[in-house]
Amino acid sequence: MSAVKDGVVRRGSTWSYVIRVTNQATGVSRPKWVGGFSTEAAAKAARDSARVAARRGEYVDQSRTSVEAYLEEWLAGHAASVKPKTWAGYRDDLRRYVMSHIGRMRLQAVKPATLSRLYVDLLKSGGRKGKPLAVATVRHVHRFLRKALNDAVLIDGILASNPALLAKLPKETRRVTRNMWTAQDLDVFLEAISGHRLHAFYRVAAFTGARRGEVLHLRWSDLDLEEDIIRFEGSTGVVDGERIDGTTKGWPEPSRRNRPRDTTGPREAPTRSGHRPRARWSGVARLRFGVHVPAGSSSVPGHADPADAEAHRGTQQPDDTGQA
Repeated sequence: MSAVKDGVVRRGSTWSYVIRVTNQATGVSRPKWVGGFSTEAAAKAARDSARVAARRGEYVDQSRTSVEAYLEEWLAGHAASVKPKTWAGYRDDLRRYVMSHIGRMRLQAVKPATLSRLYVDLLKSGGRKGKPLAVATVRHVHRFLRKALNDAVLIDGILASNPALLAKLPKETRRVTRNMWTAQDLDVFLEAISGHRLHAFYRVAAFTGARRGEVLHLRWSDLDLEEDIIRFEGSTGVVDGERIDGTTKGWPEPSRRNRPRDTTGPREAPTRSGHRPRARWSGVARLRFGVHVPAGSSSVPGHADPADAEAHRGTQQPDDTGQA
């Protein structure tokens, strides 16, 4: 090995540089060697960049961690901190749209231009069988990737900056105006499925605004037939073929989950503007759906057998306001 000159030295057939890096927590500096450069000029350029980063307190060690390896580790670390369905969304989008394209790249080699190009490719042929991917999906992928790379900067210290922050996103397309059902449309629908085994499920969802998972989570213990009250205190979903029970979306901390909200007035059916009361709370909704609950039954609305559908359905029909 030749002598070190201005922080650069030749080692065999490659070049290396050395700088002093100060530990921001202790204030102690130490030498940091980085090698493998094919030319002296390349080593000097990398040395200069490292010196600038070290002065700013932004220096990170060289790492050969790939994009795929980091994202898989990141996903594993988040499995217990987010809801299973949210985690599954992270996993599926990152694996399908990111790892399959740039997974083998070194994480530290990813630049804003790398991600901008990725988004363009996804828009053109990122869907199934090479079809274009929707702009909304590409933007979802960007949000997940931005979150993961933020952790690579702030928590893991692998990146000096987040390349996703400077990547160019596709412009959002104009939202298509949808015609929402009127109360009369809803009546027609409910009448058309009056013999279906899931009629009670749709009826409860229609007149409470509850999400699908919240209605699926209902048990007879959530119904108070004497007070005509239904309580939404959880949500049910399916992830990888497994039933997952959890809290409703946007729920407050457990100590506030049983705080009731006054919903004694009639529920409104969907309007053309799309506005209607939603069950985003762990409180109560008045039972004004005409749903009859057989005494002693252990089933749930929407889970009844087809033969029991008639027994689970009340005789009253809703008027335009949603009152029975």
